[in-house]
Amino acid sequence: MGDKSARKSSSKTPASKTLKEKRLDKADKKARVLRAENADVLGGAKKR
Repeated sequence: MGDKSARKSSSKTPASKTLKEKRLDKADKKARVLRAENADVLGGAKKR
């Protein structure tokens, strides 16, 4: 008669990135933006 469940019985694929990796990427991006902003402020002061 077949399987009781209508769902496919395929194995799950692993996540492309773990939660820890995502958090680290987000923190890196935030730090990079802050550094860029600070460099712009310092650069603007030096030019004047």
